[in-house]
Amino acid sequence: MMCHSIAQVKSSMGQGDFFLEYPKLHELAASNNPAVRWLHDFVINLNPEPHRRVFLKPFMRTQTSEFCSSCHKVHLDVPVNHYRWIRGFNEYDNWQASGVSGQGARSFYYPPKSSQCADCHMPAVKSSDQGNDHGFVHSHAFPGANTAVPTANDDPDQLKLTEAFLKDSVTVDIFALSPASPITRGADTASVEMATMFGVGEEAETAAPHAGGGPAVPISAPLDRVSPIVRRVIPF
Repeated sequence: MMCHSIAQVKSSMGQGDFFLEYPKLHELAASNNPAVRWLHDFVINLNPEPHRRVFLKPFMRTQTSEFCSSCHKVHLDVPVNHYRWIRGFNEYDNWQASGVSGQGARSFYYPPKSSQCADCHMPAVKSSDQGNDHGFVHSHAFPGANTAVPTANDDPDQLKLTEAFLKDSVTVDIFALSPASPITRGADTASVEMATMFGVGEEAETAAPHAGGGPAVPISAPLDRVSPIVRRVIPF
């Protein structure tokens, strides 16, 4: 109800940067008078278009991820923690920097079609609700990576849904492979650095080390085009 009461998302900075507007129609639906509530339901069934316009604004379809960013991107600042600016969770920037959004310049393996948040986290499910579209509605269970909440709430159905979502959705893209460097004892022990897409812009607390000063390391990349083809070996 709160999400659908958002009338405007002011920016993608998150931190609750939206404007709420209490739906006029809901004043009737929330009335203590059963006759008024019946009248509300009758009018909705008679002409559902005003209800649809109030609860599904155009930006909810065309700018879904920006809509989600208003709550899924947060930070703490000096007036709150008396310390310094600190980023909290931030699903929006990570989505935007990834290949899934179609906007991530540092991605290499792009899916055939870019996706917004709701495409994965609000899949179509069968429903007999009067607002269904050909027997389907968008799920509002919002499966994601959080298994702690359904566990704490003793909600096995949501936990099962979340586990299934993780097993079906989480992948790891490996761009290149290189021969393992020989590791020696003493001061010349080789160190292995891993490059990641996780630290993007303000998300990176420390700068990643830059290669330089040493010999170039041969690599095989991209893995879907090298010859001979790289295959996964399953040990016996």
